[in-house]
Amino acid sequence: QWSVIKLVLGLLGAARAYRRLRQIMRTTGLRRWAFTTAMPLLKQLPPVRKELEEGQAKVRADLEGVLFRDLTAPRLELPAKGTPQAELLQLMEKRHELDRKYWEDGTITGAVYHGEREHMDFVGKVYGQFAFFNPLHASLHPA
Repeated sequence: QWSVIKLVLGLLGAARAYRRLRQIMRTTGLRRWAFTTAMPLLKQLPPVRKELEEGQAKVRADLEGVLFRDLTAPRLELPAKGTPQAELLQLMEKRHELDRKYWEDGTITGAVYHGEREHMDFVGKVYGQFAFFNPLHASLHPA
């Protein structure tokens, strides 16, 4: 009697495995399924993890070299004492000029809306008038 139960359970298991295999073949394909199933496990192996971490560190260093190449006086933490307004405005002016350096000549498209300096100064003044208003409180700030 146990052999019949074992046979039935084996057939049910085989049928279920067959259905799952057909589903995999119809949707993602066996190779892709095996790859996506095995990859997280492979990434946990110490030599693979070490290689990935070294690659990520290299990419991070390369990106930091490009993204922060011109950054003046980077601030990694809040200063113990506040920065004087004049010094802060001077730093912001340097950074403002730096930000314009790579796109203002018109060689980059799609990154920045460029409406000529006069128009951008005008938009900055308008924005400055409303910078501290909260649009979520329309009854307090109807403009």
